[in-house]
Amino acid sequence: MTPPARLAAAIELLTEIDAHPRRPADAVANDFFRARRFIGSGDRRAVSDRTWR
Repeated sequence: MTPPARLAAAIELLTEIDAHPRRPADAVANDFFRARRFIGSGDRRAVSDRTWR
């Protein structure tokens, strides 16, 4: 993924977390990444780092 795509994925993940306030954020993130198998491990790490910081 390119850096702008990683940023877009982080924004999308934050939107998903915000849309499900009663679910734990890590569970929402897990479902998010499972639904997007094309995101590789390095990209998952980058998106997660950007989301949690």
